[in-house]
Amino acid sequence: MSNKANGAPGDEHENIVRKVDFSDSIGNPSAFGLFGFSMQLTLIGLLNAGYIEPDGAVVVYSFVLVAGILQLIVCGLAMLIKKELFGAVAFTVLGSFAVSMAMFNLLLITGTVQLHGPIDNAITAVFAIYAYIAFILMVAAVKMNIAAFLNFVGVVLLMVTGAASSHLNNQSLSMASSWFTILTGISGFYVATGAFLGETFRRPILPMGDFSMFRKVPAMKRRESGATEFMG
Repeated sequence: MSNKANGAPGDEHENIVRKVDFSDSIGNPSAFGLFGFSMQLTLIGLLNAGYIEPDGAVVVYSFVLVAGILQLIVCGLAMLIKKELFGAVAFTVLGSFAVSMAMFNLLLITGTVQLHGPIDNAITAVFAIYAYIAFILMVAAVKMNIAAFLNFVGVVLLMVTGAASSHLNNQSLSMASSWFTILTGISGFYVATGAFLGETFRRPILPMGDFSMFRKVPAMKRRESGATEFMG
């Protein structure tokens, strides 16, 4: 029998608890999620604006559903592992919105769900809540860069006009929401392309703009992280 006291040097290998940190073990997932986000918005905007035939809705929402799960939500979880709060919140929240709306519309299209009355108030409430969340994300994006900020401005506008058009049953506002969705999708492709090329070539490729030019104090040196690459 061993006579070693607890905590003796010979027992150190038995008492060590190793902490595994996966935050640096995965690549930057931002472009992966941003391309899915941009594709979703562009397709939905084109559908709602009438540039995609009504029967094409099942195609659009199928892609939105799959991309929402495999790109936005997975990207959000990856951002969470990388300890990037902004990216985690943005991708998981917007991904959940996209998945929910896609599932709802697919259930309606296939006749799985039958509506027996108006749902304008429910749709208005959903868009209003997500308009608030998008506004908070837009405010936080001020700490990133101009391109990301403008992209979230578009998200806020499409959510606000979506809520207003549903509440007022106004076709003009509905069309405005469709165009805000298209333009936000296009601007999202720009941000996604910049993130992807910047990560691939390890240097900025597309200009993203910097809010430090509007500040009187020198801008702090940005930390190289997933969020930094996400925002340019």
